[in-house]
Amino acid sequence: KWIGTWQNEIFFGISNSVWGLAAFSALFMLALVLLARGRFHSLLWRVLSIGAAGGLLWIIWFVYESFFVSGTICPYCFIVWLATIPIIVLLVSRSLQGGHWGDKGRGVGQFLVRNRFLCVFLLYGILIALGIFQLGGKFSALF
Repeated sequence: KWIGTWQNEIFFGISNSVWGLAAFSALFMLALVLLARGRFHSLLWRVLSIGAAGGLLWIIWFVYESFFVSGTICPYCFIVWLATIPIIVLLVSRSLQGGHWGDKGRGVGQFLVRNRFLCVFLLYGILIALGIFQLGGKFSALF
């Protein structure tokens, strides 16, 4: 149902899945650099955090479109939401903890890093509760 809709081609008529593939590939390459004990400049951490915030806004908008406008769930999108939420929480919390946003953000980052699983499960819970509340008994016909 979602293929060919305007919601699936937000930027320049290119499918959201292509943008997502590019973003996840870039994050994967940066993760490999970190695993090899590489270090990034504070500017890159800030850009990644801003990109993660943009990804979160995109997810919120698409959840709204799915649950409240269309009344259906794109299975691919749902999997992407589930994968993106921990990435956002970990990336932003580590960026704050590392002091890349100044010393004031360091304490918030340490709190988020210590409670990262709680944050992720809280966001998962909100997503699932919203889906159950809004879509109710339509789960068998959603896909």
